Amino acid sequence: MKKLILVIFLTLVLSVSAKEVKIVFLETSDIHGRLFSYDYAVGEQKPNNGLTRIATLIK
Repeated sequence: MKKLILVIFLTLVLSVSAKEVKIVFLETSDIHGRLFSYDYAVGEQKPNNGLTRIATLIK
């Protein structure tokens, strides 16, 4: 019971001094585990593929 009261108290104390924060969720779909822009199946660099390209766009 003491832990519950402590959690409630800390939640209330922290929420009083909290600032509003905007959170943006980004998602990807169907990247087939391509971390880098190099396509090993055909043996060439594809600059618009992979998570490295997505990381550049997010920045």
